Amino acid sequence: MPKILTEKQGSFNPIMRDFFECPVCGGVRFVYVVPFGGLWCEKCNAQIEVGSTCDGPHKVSIHIYTKHCHTEEWREAFDYAWTVLWADDDRIIWMKAKNGKML
Repeated sequence: MPKILTEKQGSFNPIMRDFFECPVCGGVRFVYVVPFGGLWCEKCNAQIEVGSTCDGPHKVSIHIYTKHCHTEEWREAFDYAWTVLWADDDRIIWMKAKNGKML
């Protein structure tokens, strides 16, 4: 019988921060598709992944993918964006890449 492991990532939820916005469209509403369907921006459909880091529970990594965005303009802006966020950060600086090159 298959087993599903659940891992707590970080001591905070970065999506619930007042300053968290989708780097693709600026959206502030997100949808979690259960079970295990992932987290998506409600406005542009960007895929959001939050992961743990080697620095412990007070830092998370965030990746945004544009492959499934609704409009070509959003898909062409960049392929993915990423950042790390500490528990006490008050803003996010995104790094973006297109065709394997940083923008």
